[in-house]
Amino acid sequence: MAKRFKFNLEIVRTIRRRAEEEQQRVVARKTAELVELQAQLQRLRDKVADECRGKRDRQHAGPMDVDRLRRVQFYLGSLRRAIEDRERTRVDLEVALRAERLKLADLSAQRKVLDKLREKRWAAHRAKLLKEEQAQSDEIGVQRFLRESRLAQAGA
Repeated sequence: MAKRFKFNLEIVRTIRRRAEEEQQRVVARKTAELVELQAQLQRLRDKVADECRGKRDRQHAGPMDVDRLRRVQFYLGSLRRAIEDRERTRVDLEVALRAERLKLADLSAQRKVLDKLREKRWAAHRAKLLKEEQAQSDEIGVQRFLRESRLAQAGA
């Protein structure tokens, strides 16, 4: 009877696969954070552009209220500071994302090593089974030949 294939490192392979899947989720979360941050940056830049256009339009429309101009300048300054803060956060997030991707690549490589080892052992197991099956077939053939030759000698 043929033995069932059992990979003795299957538990390690499963643990590595789960670690890789968890790391994929971490990378996905970081990527989503980065996309959201870039959207926030774009919204802030659009606000700055709108305010600058509005300020320019008001200046061309006639006399300016100095107090209103100060408020607009203050608002633009706060928007620019928010953009700078988000840019720093974006750079930090990109660095963290790069590190998480490297970690994912490492975990993936570790899992692939075990996958390759499992494939090699499966191929060796399959070859061994085929060899045993061939040996059994050969033995059956030899026994049959001997039986037929004894019957032929006894009948002659």
